[in-house]
Amino acid sequence: MKVNIDAAFDAGSSTGSAGVVICDHHGLITAAATRWFESVPDVLTTEALVAKRSLSWRLNVTFELGRSFDCFKVVWVIRDANSVAHSCASMGAHSCASMRSVSERTQFWLDYILEWLLGLATADCNPASN
Repeated sequence: MKVNIDAAFDAGSSTGSAGVVICDHHGLITAAATRWFESVPDVLTTEALVAKRSLSWRLNVTFELGRSFDCFKVVWVIRDANSVAHSCASMGAHSCASMRSVSERTQFWLDYILEWLLGLATADCNPASN
């Protein structure tokens, strides 16, 4: 399983958003999410919130799917290699910001993956390596 995350930050409005994409060992997207955050002071805080929320979400999804892992590794990649998660974060900045409740500011895709995500995934979600 490979989890890609990214954050977007708008200094003018002190808002941020998250993009999370989970791919299986074949490189196929199994889940994706986006979330909007308000009142964040800077990009570093936004990145930390995204990492925390995505890890929590990943653990919940993993538990629900009944999977177990014996290894956990964090690897930084350049933005060009993370276009799906970056696009999810950008989408969250636009589509979730107008939602009133906190629960509405998060969007998950578990059973149906959007076409634009699948198109980006061809170049982005390659099989996980050891």
